[in-house]
Amino acid sequence: MTVIARMRRSAGIIVMVYGLLVTVGLLASLWIPDTFGPMGLFTTAAHILLALALVGFPLALWAVRPRRAALTLLPAALAFIAVYGVHFIPNRGGELTGEGVPLRVMTFNVLYGQRDFSPEMDVIRAADPDVVAFQELNWSSAAALSEGLADEYPYMVLDPSAENFHDTGFVSRYPIIGSRYFDDGFGFQRVVVDVEGTQIAVYSIHHTIPLRLSFPFIDNSTRTLEVTQVLEIIEADALPVVVMGDFNMSDLNDDYGRYTAYLTDAHRAVGQRMGLTHSGPLVILPFLRTARILRLDYVFVSNPVRLRPISVVAWQQSGNSDHLPVVAVIEVMPA
Repeated sequence: MTVIARMRRSAGIIVMVYGLLVTVGLLASLWIPDTFGPMGLFTTAAHILLALALVGFPLALWAVRPRRAALTLLPAALAFIAVYGVHFIPNRGGELTGEGVPLRVMTFNVLYGQRDFSPEMDVIRAADPDVVAFQELNWSSAAALSEGLADEYPYMVLDPSAENFHDTGFVSRYPIIGSRYFDDGFGFQRVVVDVEGTQIAVYSIHHTIPLRLSFPFIDNSTRTLEVTQVLEIIEADALPVVVMGDFNMSDLNDDYGRYTAYLTDAHRAVGQRMGLTHSGPLVILPFLRTARILRLDYVFVSNPVRLRPISVVAWQQSGNSDHLPVVAVIEVMPA
């Protein structure tokens, strides 16, 4: 057997093991909740594993021996197409009916601890949203916003409750007629915005990071409790709601499924490509910080008839923040 033949056979073994492990993980995720650490790690990274299977399948058919080893990648490749294939349809999105008001919203984790906030304000001006929900505000960034964006955004709720990662805030071109910060556990914020006579509730959420320093490196249990808290509030809300923020979860986590059982993910409805917003653990490597591998930031709506997602995009500039902001256009239909 030649060296090349041995390499192709060894590659076939690696491909077979990879394909079988990913398939077993997919099947196990149907029954095992991802509050179980290893399953949480799998569901958080599953979109990457499925994408690798999709790309690797045709390569494996050509490169490995025996060729049937490539077939073990097929279930994962088909799973990627089933979940994400629609996002790669060209020119996907909705159209304004003209009956409602187009509302441009942004969610932006501005990175706690910053002192120079001018790059983030430049990003906001370039994206030109009507309402911005912030996460990881501190006193310095709140002061910079209140001074630097007062002309563009006359309505603001920027009052960090404490110096911690859960501080949130809003700026708006439309009147903010009510505000509440829910400081029960991790903390999140609700404002009522009057959009040309139609009131909507807008939430800014920042869930706890589930990363841990020991294997399996993921513990979703705290975030799961927080999701229960948020859902109890928004399901009882009498107004149509927009829920935005840094959710610190992937769209294959169980907690994402709990949100989408009640809310519509704007990206899933009208977005294109993967909508990735964060570099995950690669953030510790300066030369890889711009390699986005996770979707952590979302825009959800409660009633896609009253609040119609038209478009959504991960804005490709973020200033000094480690998160890309997400910008969505929602048509607010009159009651």
